[in-house]
Amino acid sequence: MIVVYDTGALIAVEKSSSVILRLARQVADAGHQPSIPAVVAAQALRDPARQIRLVRFLRAAKIAPFTGETVPRVGRILALSRTSDVVDAAVVDLAHRVGALIVTSDPGDIGKLVEAMNWGIPILAL
Repeated sequence: MIVVYDTGALIAVEKSSSVILRLARQVADAGHQPSIPAVVAAQALRDPARQIRLVRFLRAAKIAPFTGETVPRVGRILALSRTSDVVDAAVVDLAHRVGALIVTSDPGDIGKLVEAMNWGIPILAL
């Protein structure tokens, strides 16, 4: 199972949410690494010295860079959805590119982006 986490999911990791930790274990046991847009990691990681659990989690993930190639794709998602959250759009873009399930604490906003693109990306709400 390929998964992409949003910022809320990373915050759940930091808070030791049993739901997210169970899912992370299932993903690891299946031999997969979670994928996380770099902008999501940056939004969640505020104090690495105090967020040890999150730092460890991020080390085990594939961090997808936000590059010049990402910019027009994310901009298109924002334009078509008539929204402005670049971080959420980066989550949707990455999930679409890698064929992943999105794990989110905000299924309404993420769902609006997915719906605007008509991609049918599965969403797991925390």
